[in-house]
Formats: sequence, C-alpha cells, structure tokens
Amino acid sequence: MVTEIVPGLSPTYQSKRRSIRYTLDVPLRVILHKQDTTLIRDGRGTELSEYGMCIMAGVELKLGEEVEIEFTLPYSSEPIRVSGAVR
Repeated sequence: MVTEIVPGLSPTYQSKRRSIRYTLDVPLRVILHKQDTTLIRDGRGTELSEYGMCIMAGVELKLGEEVEIEFTLPYSSEPIRVSGAVR
C-alpha cells in the first residue's frame, strides 16, 4: 500500500490553524483502557499535523478520553504507538 501525504486545507482556512494538516490514509489501531478491560479497534488515520491526528474508528470516544494510537508509517516496519486525548 502506498500512502500519499499532501496538504489538506485551502490557504484561507489553513491560516487559522496552528500547523499544516496533511491528508493521509493509513491503517491504525485505537487502544482504549477502560476500568475493567482494554478495547482494541481498527481504524484509519485521515489527517496528520504537528499537534494531532484525525482518525476514523468503530468505537465511541468521549471528549477528553485518553487513548493510544498505533500505526506504521509507509516504508517502515516498526509500529509507532502514541498516547493522546480526544479533542
């Protein structure tokens, strides 16, 4: 699979953001630690910036909830796992 990364927003809208968002299409896993269990769901990363990632996944997430995202960059064999919060 080839993943293409390109700027995703028009210059007018982009000027309101802290950093450039790049459009991408990468498979990922969402890891959600609940009080008595851990949920792992497959999803897709659709945008990436210096400050975060836009994802689509089959799990309901609440604002402020902490999750881990695991994905592998194109042409790499090592997965990357990062922690973050839903915004």
